Amino acid sequence: MIDRDVVTSRSTFEVPTDRGPVVIADALIQVALRVNAFVVFFAGHLDDGDIVLTFDGPSADDCHSPEGVTAAAVAFLQKHVADLRSR
Repeated sequence: MIDRDVVTSRSTFEVPTDRGPVVIADALIQVALRVNAFVVFFAGHLDDGDIVLTFDGPSADDCHSPEGVTAAAVAFLQKHVADLRSR
């Protein structure tokens, strides 16, 4: 998990969303890139009693740097929260 309760160090930062800030840490992203792992983002929510999961990942251009993967993760998180707000 890359989400945290509070900003604790230079590797954690706040991401603004439609429902308030979310704190994330990029340390796991850096480890994944260091070992050449495939990075996948996922989020879930309930919809009329069903669990709905959404999966995505960084683009081919973004997947090679911590900054690119982190930016893609932030965009995924913000879109997920915005989509929940529109329900």
